[in-house]
Amino acid sequence: MTRKKDALHSTLKSLHTYTNKMVNNKNVPDKLALTPEQVEYFVSIASQPNNTMRICNLEKGQGDYGILGEYWMVLAECYYSEGE
Repeated sequence: MTRKKDALHSTLKSLHTYTNKMVNNKNVPDKLALTPEQVEYFVSIASQPNNTMRICNLEKGQGDYGILGEYWMVLAECYYSEGE
């Protein structure tokens, strides 16, 4: 799980850097950008070993993380693991 967490963290860190550039260069509304703390929290949610808790936390965070393609992939993986 550590390799997956590290890969996810690296991807989200790159996304955060890119998003910051876009927000600054294109005057994108702040609500479409994630803070480093939000990125860290998403990584912690995505790497939780308890699938039920992952689904619960992901669903609660949809307003913040729904803009991420990775959010939907992690959520779909959780549902698939649960047989839904």
